[in-house]
Amino acid sequence: MVKNLIICENLKIPADEGASKLTVEFIKSLKGETKIVNFGENLKIGDTKTISISYCQIPIIGFIFGRLVSLFYVIKLRPEYIYYFPLCSPKTINQIYASILNILTLNFKEIIFQTDNLGSLSKLFSKFKISVFSKNGVDLLKNQGLQAEYISILHIIPQKIYNKEEIRKKYGLAQKDFVALHIGHAEADRGLDVLSELQTIMPEIKIVLVLTSRKKIEENLLNPKIKIIDEYLDDIYEIFAVADVYLFPIKTKNSAIDVPLSIIEAKEMNLPVIASDIGSVKETIEGYQKGYLIKVKGKNQMAEDIKNILEKEIINIFK
Repeated sequence: MVKNLIICENLKIPADEGASKLTVEFIKSLKGETKIVNFGENLKIGDTKTISISYCQIPIIGFIFGRLVSLFYVIKLRPEYIYYFPLCSPKTINQIYASILNILTLNFKEIIFQTDNLGSLSKLFSKFKISVFSKNGVDLLKNQGLQAEYISILHIIPQKIYNKEEIRKKYGLAQKDFVALHIGHAEADRGLDVLSELQTIMPEIKIVLVLTSRKKIEENLLNPKIKIIDEYLDDIYEIFAVADVYLFPIKTKNSAIDVPLSIIEAKEMNLPVIASDIGSVKETIEGYQKGYLIKVKGKNQMAEDIKNILEKEIINIFK
């Protein structure tokens, strides 16, 4: 039987962010016996067994101690395959650790979700093939002299037909509302200021913001008309079912993973998508007939660009 070992950096369950959700689905897809070493909490993913290594609070020393403990388990378990997930993008110390793992097995894969943060020092320790979910990311790494391979995204697809009317009642949304949805964290450059400005200049629509587990935002920093859902949603497609359009106005590449999972989920629900023309986002909606790209500008200009697309291309469809 194939023996797999997954090594994760502080993976948490339930997974409500793109990188975490993709990691979980990857683990579920593996055949054979699978064990997880997680630098963080114990995990329950199917029949996999977790070796939880708690974080030591001493900077650097704690990191090194934890990795030394993990190497003991690697040698003890003797897995045929090792998959390392340094969520989301690796730093130099992660790459030193990855290079050691690569020596310990013939079948090592490091899987990363953001390809723009790999610094010059990190590259010195990246003498192995790095797996990424975007073709743009593969090209980026290869242009920097690194080995890279593309792997397809594994994600949950909608499991049922959703009743839009019933779900809108559940979330307190009016049937007549035109609902624009965004899902993600609330850190800088995510584009929440764009959404707030859009709600101001288009008071006739209803913007719904679903926040994930990273840094939260004070509601008074947003237009008060925006509806905020700040809780874990077991079935994420249920909230997509209430929407008429999905908005993704990020301002920097690193404010999202290379291939944003929420855009893929929106496409699964056949929603129009308006997204920033940045990083691998263009690749994510390439060929999608309901996909629209806007340039990254100031919040007022981006909100105006979204408004123009909504008025000219989308809202009339729902009248």
